Amino acid sequence: MVRKISFYSYKGGSGRSVSLANIAFALASKGNNVGCVELDIGAPGLYEILNLDRMPEKSCVSLLRNRDPVAVPQSVIDVGNAAHVSLKGKLYLIPALKRDVMAVEDIKWDKKTLEDFSSRVINTFAKMYELDFILFDLRSGIDLSSLIGLMLGDEYAIFTRLDKQSVEGTSWLMNTIKSKSTVNINPRHFVVVTGYRGDLARISLTKLEESIGETIEYKIPYDDKMNLQEEIVVITRQKDDPVRAAYEQLVDKEFAIE
Repeated sequence: MVRKISFYSYKGGSGRSVSLANIAFALASKGNNVGCVELDIGAPGLYEILNLDRMPEKSCVSLLRNRDPVAVPQSVIDVGNAAHVSLKGKLYLIPALKRDVMAVEDIKWDKKTLEDFSSRVINTFAKMYELDFILFDLRSGIDLSSLIGLMLGDEYAIFTRLDKQSVEGTSWLMNTIKSKSTVNINPRHFVVVTGYRGDLARISLTKLEESIGETIEYKIPYDDKMNLQEEIVVITRQKDDPVRAAYEQLVDKEFAIE
């Protein structure tokens, strides 16, 4: 059965999309079939992060507008082929594209959109490509599209840096989700801290853990190159590289097929 995980961050610049790309590649490298769905349609970036050389006829925006399952194959990119990378499994992307950014205003973010998109589009995507995982890349911040994206997943992953705004916003969001029993969001989740470095980071991490009442196991180390250049470290760097090792530890623990 396909596992669906929503990737979310309260603030932009958390490394959420880069992390999703690295996790997706790590999973596909282990022989899994992975689908990525880009719901950050106001600021799409996965197409560039994955370094793809071809563009689909349609995109996630058209699927959200029309919820037509027939259009799914026209919206999917085979990432391994498009990025010229050999993988044991398969990796697919339904991207949001810059050409469609203005069409975001035509999408009705409501319960009907969520139900149709999930049952007609996502289920078709999962069955047609025999997916083991679907990873949703959500828009940062609090709006209807983010909440709908959180509800699409069977679980959610929160990505955050340790600056004051990110810590306070992430704490508020997670405590709000936990306290609202009427919100239809699966409680299963994990938190990933990115850009982790130094004594101040440890202090901020402790504050975040105390606020949300849980221990955060996953810390992606700060890296000068990664801070300026998006990179799929799980295929470009040696296994002993600390950033690659952190991503692979996360994948081995959180994404093991049960």
